[in-house]
Amino acid sequence: MSLDIIKNMKGYIIQNARLFDGETIRDNMSIRFRDGLIEEIAPHPAIKARKNYLAIDASGLLIAPGYIDTHTHGSYGFGIEDNDPEAIINWSRAITKNGVSSFCPTTYTAPIEKMLLSYKSIVASMGKETGARILGVNHEGPYLSEKKVGGQDKEGIREFDRDSFDSLTALKNVRIMTAAPEKANIEKLSLLAKERHITLMAGHTNCTGEDMKKAKRNGFKGVTHLFNAMSPLHHRDLGCAGFALADEDMYTEIIADGHHVVPEVVNMVYRLKKDRAVLVTDSLLPSQLGNGIFSINGIESTLKDGTFVSKNDSSLIVGSCLGMDQGVRNLVSWGVPLVDALKSATSTPATLHGFDRIGYLKVSYRADILVLDEELKVKALFIDGSPREGFIGKEI
Repeated sequence: MSLDIIKNMKGYIIQNARLFDGETIRDNMSIRFRDGLIEEIAPHPAIKARKNYLAIDASGLLIAPGYIDTHTHGSYGFGIEDNDPEAIINWSRAITKNGVSSFCPTTYTAPIEKMLLSYKSIVASMGKETGARILGVNHEGPYLSEKKVGGQDKEGIREFDRDSFDSLTALKNVRIMTAAPEKANIEKLSLLAKERHITLMAGHTNCTGEDMKKAKRNGFKGVTHLFNAMSPLHHRDLGCAGFALADEDMYTEIIADGHHVVPEVVNMVYRLKKDRAVLVTDSLLPSQLGNGIFSINGIESTLKDGTFVSKNDSSLIVGSCLGMDQGVRNLVSWGVPLVDALKSATSTPATLHGFDRIGYLKVSYRADILVLDEELKVKALFIDGSPREGFIGKEI
């Protein structure tokens, strides 16, 4: 059955599948959805075929909410640095191949004028997506530590000031911002972020454990790409990474490519954090394009062992080429329970950032439905009830 044929249907019933609803996995389940919303979920065969619905047998397949990538700079040759709404729209279409139904395009730290170009292009693309839904903007900076620059542009790092913050949030639609808790006037940033419903994440920081305690009190919810570009755990000072692991409320982004953080440590993080681990790709414009030399946020970079590193300093990781689907598969292959891996790609980021009616499969929620095979490869993806990717199964 072709994708063109099933696109003409008004409603769908996927029957007899394993179903992950955002919390647990149940076997032999069916789901019915129409007009963009989930209408019914019940054990098979309670949901029967009906007029104007395409009923599909999904035996041997797993149904889950569509993946949510809240930290990504680009992929498949499209990205933030294009400063072009059309490129972001093409990016939204490309990442459905990886099971992504929603994402937050993420700006780089750069001189404020350059950040504003990226910001404006993201906002201009919202509502025009042909693939994954754009949930809003993620600003990675610019209020970062000069001691933990990583792949960011050091020229763009600055102290907090009201004028720059107002410029970076003037068009609204900002959902996430990374900042270093030790920066001056960070309390003022925290108050403004709370007013504008922006999730604050600690990252690119050399802060102490005490700084993190204060950051939590000021409203920081978690850390950006745990362990990378942050003060490490020390037995006499928690640092940023240690505090994030020790505090049960803090959320931790994880780049599960096996290079940013080795698998054994990733497994440890998931044992400690469970419902607070958030899978992200931190993918870059040339992700999924293979080998080559690329300019990434002004850094000449090359692909090495599955991650992008500086051409001139291979110890500097610029970012990943990970896809969300591969991230989930990696987690499971490293011993992370399937439920925990799926949560970190769906319900946990939805809960952290307060995204409305996504990340779970529940009645009246958006019909963002991902169909996976036994190897956790993408078989099909529906976004708002519309098929965007793949072959599903056989019509009943």
